[in-house]
Amino acid sequence: MSAPAPFVQAMREAGVSLRLPGSGLAWLDVARAEALRAFAERGLPDQRNELWKYTSLRALAQHAYAAGDGGAVNRAVDAALLQLPYVRGPRVVFVNGIFRADLADLTVLPRGVSVRSLASALREAPEPLRFLLDKRADEDDDGFTLLNRALAADGLVLGVDAGVEVDDPLHIVHVGVAAQAAAALHVRSLFELGEGARLRVVEHHVGDAETGHLTNLVRNISLREKARLDWTIVQQAG
Repeated sequence: MSAPAPFVQAMREAGVSLRLPGSGLAWLDVARAEALRAFAERGLPDQRNELWKYTSLRALAQHAYAAGDGGAVNRAVDAALLQLPYVRGPRVVFVNGIFRADLADLTVLPRGVSVRSLASALREAPEPLRFLLDKRADEDDDGFTLLNRALAADGLVLGVDAGVEVDDPLHIVHVGVAAQAAAALHVRSLFELGEGARLRVVEHHVGDAETGHLTNLVRNISLREKARLDWTIVQQAG
């Protein structure tokens, strides 16, 4: 049997050593461990996968990324990176994959909208998230999905009550800044919009040109009848 690729081996080791939010919850520990085992078996998707037919990940597979950035909560961020012209609404910020409440602006969040980090939700009230996070690997899950399920350290949990229409877009900023080593950053976000709710999201990726980080995002979105979610992605990093 050949040795696993450096990327796969680094992520396997991270799954053993990391203590993630929610560790100690039996159902979540099992789900994470199973996802990591499935990832170790499948590895990264290759060009035999129809969705990756024209994209080779061979170079990525040879890179042993660090598992997250332990200093992300204290990284300095240029305030100018958090701005987008004509976007004037509530803002949440992730720095190297970690939610930063000190950089967020939720003062204009309307009644009927709840926003919190995945890490805090897992610490304070994990059971409502179980139906989304307590998943078993199936044959359609690719390596990135499995890896996110196993190693996501943070994310966004957002709910909009039935009938609530949010006028200003929610600005979600993912900032990549230099760290001791290039890292694989796994972010898991959960969105639920009630019946007839309306929300616009502007997802903004920005950062230092030389960070070299890999950001692996997975979004679970639930829309009730007549709900509407518009999503725009602005890529200024990577």
